[in-house]
Amino acid sequence: MITSKFNKIGLVGRPDHSGVVTSLEKLVSYLNGKAVTIVADSGTADLMRNVTLEVVPRADLGDSCDLVIVVGGDGSILNIAKYV
Repeated sequence: MITSKFNKIGLVGRPDHSGVVTSLEKLVSYLNGKAVTIVADSGTADLMRNVTLEVVPRADLGDSCDLVIVVGGDGSILNIAKYV
């Protein structure tokens, strides 16, 4: 069995980007089958109203997570990079 070095995974999505909610929901569905904790910033958690996630301030993502997955474009990734 392969184990992950990532125990806590953060998700961040760009609110006005087409398909973000669907992509995030698929990620959550996949990750729920793994032995990981999923967290999100408040803006991302608000996008996924039917999913319960641990919410952390965006500024704390880097300290709270082993891995952060950003769903959006280059600008979204660069925006989050300053926090992680």
